[in-house]
Amino acid sequence: MTTTKIEKLESELERARHRRSDLTQRIKDLEDKILECRHQEIIGLVESASLTPQQLAEVIENAKAGKLGVIPGKESKDVED
Repeated sequence: MTTTKIEKLESELERARHRRSDLTQRIKDLEDKILECRHQEIIGLVESASLTPQQLAEVIENAKAGKLGVIPGKESKDVED
């Protein structure tokens, strides 16, 4: 190999490393934006349900226990047959 070819390859390698660095940063920025959007969506859902922090904690605990759809303080009254 000639020195010129080696220099061209080294230059190409440096450009590729720079692109990789740019892409790595872009990936991190996009991941951060996605996380922020998810947080905003969750906040919007909680606000639209008019839950207090305590009620939200109870909803989460109920969900962990498999009791979905039970909102503390907003339970419907049981209907007896």
